[in-house]
Amino acid sequence: MAAAADRPARGPAARPRAAPGRAAALAWLAGGLFAGGAAAQAPAGAFAPGEFDAVAISGVADVRFTQGPAEQVVVEGDEATRQSVTVELRGRTLQIRPSGSWRFWSGQRPQIAVTARQLTRVSISGAADWVAASPVEADRLTVSIAGSGNARFDQLQARQLNFNVSGAGDGRVAGRTDELSLSIAGRSAFDGEQLRAARARVSVSGIGNVKVWATESFGYSVAGVSTIDVWGSPPQVRRSVAGQAEVHDRGPKP
Repeated sequence: MAAAADRPARGPAARPRAAPGRAAALAWLAGGLFAGGAAAQAPAGAFAPGEFDAVAISGVADVRFTQGPAEQVVVEGDEATRQSVTVELRGRTLQIRPSGSWRFWSGQRPQIAVTARQLTRVSISGAADWVAASPVEADRLTVSIAGSGNARFDQLQARQLNFNVSGAGDGRVAGRTDELSLSIAGRSAFDGEQLRAARARVSVSGIGNVKVWATESFGYSVAGVSTIDVWGSPPQVRRSVAGQAEVHDRGPKP
């Protein structure tokens, strides 16, 4: 009879990997969804990482964001998929990294659901898609895309939105903001036709296709080739063009 030490260990079901080092420990939700919620069952692949208000994604993934009462991360899929995603908390930033280089990713894209009470920053490095379909309220929100990622907010309410693209990423935002600052370096499209901004500033270095809605003031700076559609007929317009820019005044928003 083989000794017990020779038998293979039977470990727990695979789960997303929590990176070691300075990263905060991620608590595995094996029973209730949160403390005090015994009736709520945690989905497979769920973590309670601790408090965060920023998310950084490196690689290829589909990330769905919901603003909710507590922080949670769910990596969906089978055990192999969950094992392929590294999740760690550094300070107040949740870092998500699918294994392998995003440039050579050939398998199924990981599906990840993120919930947080507050959101101040979203950073995408690679080809991840970020979708916030439900309402999101923020004071100052910065979205940065480096690569070919996409970011979408369907119902955003923010005092200030900074949206920066370096590469070939795209953005689509609907909702309301006091101030929109959009910066494009590369080749990108930004659809803010349904984002009512009191004041909007657009800077394009490269090739941009931009749609904005501004009610009080609008300023744009273009070095390259750009097409800009503006709704809202803002009374104050400031322009600086070194290249080719087509700017269309679409009039008041119906």
